[in-house]
Amino acid sequence: MSKGRPNIDIESQYAYLIFYLKNAYAPVELDSKNKRALRLKENQYQLVNGILFRNNYNFVLLGFLEKSKAKKVLQELHDGPVGGH
Repeated sequence: MSKGRPNIDIESQYAYLIFYLKNAYAPVELDSKNKRALRLKENQYQLVNGILFRNNYNFVLLGFLEKSKAKKVLQELHDGPVGGH
């Protein structure tokens, strides 16, 4: 891996944001417009034990799930003993 490249799943739409929050600088392959966008988003998000959270208007942390994990969680909830309708 080259210096400045995120060491996380690049398929994530939040990969660069996570990289920025971990390292306090933007990946070198981003242009200045996207680097500025990361700086503007920085205050809305937090990393807690490597998990991305977003602050809502009440400063409640809302956790993010990748699509693959979200599908698994929904499937487990739906198939569980209290799942279904």
